[in-house]
Amino acid sequence: MLQSLWNEYGTEALIALGGAFVTALIMRLKAWQLGDLEEEAAFMRQFLAYTVGYAAALAAVRMLDGYLRYAAIVVASSLALAVTINGRAPLFSRSYVLSFCVALVSGLALWALYAVMLHYGIDLLAPRRPAP
Repeated sequence: MLQSLWNEYGTEALIALGGAFVTALIMRLKAWQLGDLEEEAAFMRQFLAYTVGYAAALAAVRMLDGYLRYAAIVVASSLALAVTINGRAPLFSRSYVLSFCVALVSGLALWALYAVMLHYGIDLLAPRRPAP
């Protein structure tokens, strides 16, 4: 059973773990560079949040279609990013909810910008077609 799960979702698990590690490490290095390590969230907290965020986003890509897929990705990434924005404050607090709202509004604004670009025929994610 574990072998079949690994065969089915192994790539997604490696992407989620590797991406979460690199993201948490980059955020930690950024805090160190700015001298804000004492205010930064713990590395393990960030790693776990980004692992869950990446896993949820990859699950949304695999299982959902259309706008529901994008909405799930925005919410999952906002929940993970809010851990970094919130810093060392408790996760079950008003400050985390505020951090989540800031991240969610930012994600929705990027989604809206992408929708406007698609409306005008600019698609940054579509494969490029060779010129005839």
